[in-house]
Amino acid sequence: MTDRHEIFLWNDNFETGIPAIDEQHKKLVDLINELAMHLAFQANTLTLEKVFTELTDYARYHFSSEEALIRQYMSDDPMLLDHSSSHRSFEEKLIRLKNKTTNQPSEEVFSEILSFLSHWLAVHILESDKHIAKVALAMQDGASLEEAKIVARDEMETWMTVLVDTILAMYDALASRSLQLMREINQRKKAEEKLRLAASVYENTLEAMFIADSKAVIIQVNPAFCQYTGYGHEEVIGKSLRSLHAGLEGSSAAKIWHSVATTGHWSGEVHNRNKDGELTPEWLTLSAITDDQGMVTHYVGLFSNITQLVQRQHKLEHFAHFDILTGLPNRLLLTDRLDQAIAKVRRDGGHCAVCYLDLDNFKRVNDTYGHAAGDTLLQEVSARVKNVLRAQDTLARLGGDEFVLLIEGLAHPDECRPLIERVLKVVEEPVSIGEHQATVSASIGIDFFSSGDMKAHLILNQADQAMYRVKQAGKSNYAFFHPEYPDTSTAQSLHNSMILTPPLITHTCPERDIYNSLLALDEKNILELGCGRAEITRAIATDGYGRRLTALEVDAIQHSRHQAIDDLPNVDFIMAGAEAIPAPDNHFDVVFMFKSLHHVPLNQMSQALLEIRRVLKPGGMAYISEPIFAGDFNDLLKLFHNEEQVRLAAFEAVRGAVDAGTLTLERQTFFNTPMQFENFADFEQKILKVTHTEHRLSDALYAQVKQKFSEHMSPDGARFTMPIRVDLLRKAP
Repeated sequence: MTDRHEIFLWNDNFETGIPAIDEQHKKLVDLINELAMHLAFQANTLTLEKVFTELTDYARYHFSSEEALIRQYMSDDPMLLDHSSSHRSFEEKLIRLKNKTTNQPSEEVFSEILSFLSHWLAVHILESDKHIAKVALAMQDGASLEEAKIVARDEMETWMTVLVDTILAMYDALASRSLQLMREINQRKKAEEKLRLAASVYENTLEAMFIADSKAVIIQVNPAFCQYTGYGHEEVIGKSLRSLHAGLEGSSAAKIWHSVATTGHWSGEVHNRNKDGELTPEWLTLSAITDDQGMVTHYVGLFSNITQLVQRQHKLEHFAHFDILTGLPNRLLLTDRLDQAIAKVRRDGGHCAVCYLDLDNFKRVNDTYGHAAGDTLLQEVSARVKNVLRAQDTLARLGGDEFVLLIEGLAHPDECRPLIERVLKVVEEPVSIGEHQATVSASIGIDFFSSGDMKAHLILNQADQAMYRVKQAGKSNYAFFHPEYPDTSTAQSLHNSMILTPPLITHTCPERDIYNSLLALDEKNILELGCGRAEITRAIATDGYGRRLTALEVDAIQHSRHQAIDDLPNVDFIMAGAEAIPAPDNHFDVVFMFKSLHHVPLNQMSQALLEIRRVLKPGGMAYISEPIFAGDFNDLLKLFHNEEQVRLAAFEAVRGAVDAGTLTLERQTFFNTPMQFENFADFEQKILKVTHTEHRLSDALYAQVKQKFSEHMSPDGARFTMPIRVDLLRKAP
């Protein structure tokens, strides 16, 4: 038995890119073909069982080897566990099939085994092995596991279902016919009957088939070929395959013919142009027939039109990724695009904004006009919002009246504000529903990604939280998410949401980081009230360009020290208080008050805020930070200087100014600022002996303060944190 016949044809489509795995796959294919050959030539049961045993033993070896290799990249990952589970299922199924030999003829059982092996191996290599190999290869190139999975999924998902369906159809037909032909060689007495059977299959099969001579000139086609291509039988006989535009001509076909010449066969997708000029996708298997000397005598081709499969796949993909009512991307597609946007920001920098949008009063529309009217409103609002977005942005519907906007390519978070305000405006426009006009508005919560390891679902959750803050504050607005307390950055006042102390503050940083993140200070005219030792004054004056500062201080001792400063030419130090600012109306772009409003006399705090409004330009910003009555430093300070009442009064003064419309609240921000003292003497000099307040401590209280301070001492000194609230206010334009 020297001739070798194959029912499972190996080709480049089965290559995973990992040589060790590919060689083991080829060995399995060889054993399957050997089992088929013995079955076709009616070998005895002992021979069949011997080949079967060798095949199962090698399969176990291959599974173990493959799993060990992949485990180097994704130990205990669910993807590897599922892959290993499929190996175990294969082994169990194979044993169950083999056990049938006790009740059924061996030839019948081994034929069933052969069919199962061909199906399983083709699907497993193409769907599972190639997928997991792509993940491993991507990780070899430096990708993380999650990034590798995204790359592998993108490469696999589009055509793999079509590829597997078509290859199975090809291998079913090819395996059946090849095995039949092999048996005909051994049963020459029944040649005429079997030839008639083969001719019937050739004539009636749904797959198009052609036979060409060694020069690729067609000598026979079946009816399915004529049906697919539109050519009559006589029109193609004697024609070159290359002249029919069947995907076997031009430079793109060079690899196909090279594969056939070197391996004897090729299979894959081609695009065939039929007689009417229509280009259709097809799956082609092309094999070379050789004589005893190995010379090609004929070519046999088998192909199926896969247009319907591709269209079905596209339709299923659309249903899986888009909302049926509005045609917008759904949650699944949004998650994919958000993952891509996050990856792009990590790679290129910048920001992306996730905006969680919920329609206000939508239930009232449904209840008043019916669900059909509600659907019409959702479609109209979706179209309006989509029209104001940029091409690179995404609008998705999560369900009901909830939407998400994904805004990409932001250099700074504030760049999204104009777009969000346009969205609010178009949503509020009335929608015609029959003879009626329905009106809704939108509440939008916004979170950003700029760096780090934050996951897509967490960003969505935080945007959702910010949206609910808008709902609670009166709806029809937008707000940014803040780690400690949701941002109150809105287009109108949210003063009812002002809080004195949040439940938890986790963010710790110098105050310099906060004001620089909130305000643009270059080329601005700036006023600082209560500049103290002028440390922040110096930082503001020297951190940028074109800044002009006026710094006020009521403490005469500190002011005299300011007069000795000669290296800040852009700063004017003036002795004055916030309640009577020596400056003209509409003069400053920004007013700062760092932890000093509570030092203003109680009966003059409101006047100080009126003064701030007076000197601010229309649209100008006031940054007022105040210590929160909490934290370890406050516990020490209140032993000799309890500021609870004055800090509360400062908060009420700001809230009163917002309520009265004197200033508009833009946002509240909460953070911890670090404090450090070298030793108690340093603390005494900076805190106990400040020039603006006289602290008189008894010996007993002094000892108590010193003892409390010592509890925080370490080799690096004493460290504290002071919780701070920032109220960012705006003067109406």
